[in-house]
Amino acid sequence: TLEADEIAELAPDLPQEVMDDVFQPCADLLAANPLARVPVASLRSGVHICESQQILNAAIGERPTPEEAAISGLATGLCDKIVERLLESQRPRDKQDLDLFSDFERLLPPTLETIERWASLLQPISPNAPLRQAVVDAGVTLAYLSLRVSDDWRKSHPSCSRLLEALESRESFKKTAPPRP
Repeated sequence: TLEADEIAELAPDLPQEVMDDVFQPCADLLAANPLARVPVASLRSGVHICESQQILNAAIGERPTPEEAAISGLATGLCDKIVERLLESQRPRDKQDLDLFSDFERLLPPTLETIERWASLLQPISPNAPLRQAVVDAGVTLAYLSLRVSDDWRKSHPSCSRLLEALESRESFKKTAPPRP
């Protein structure tokens, strides 16, 4: 995530952060995004931009390389799968779809391996350097995987682990990290 001053410098029309509960969306969130998904950037002009990639594209005009687009797609798709798994785990055990859990366990290793290969080619991330969308997508997904599933992946995916550690050292990640359960 970008620091407020970074956003202001790149796109002064973006507002301050507001936290919303997507499971009980308020009227403002529904007006900004009828899908009740976050993030959404509500501009002073009345335009609402949904989804991280679109927000960053609007803010900094980023055009990802094909490799970055592939990683962003995998990372955001994996994040969606983590949410599906989490929601399914909250259902009564006798009503859970066990295939969903086995599908998750099947797709996780090759997805992490692909992100690992890409992350192994990255230059070290300095604490104040601008971030590319693929780096943010991969980092947020890895953090969410650790939070909601396990951080066992860190041992077998050292480049992914280094990427997440570098991002977690940034002030913007520290400020927006969810509380640990």
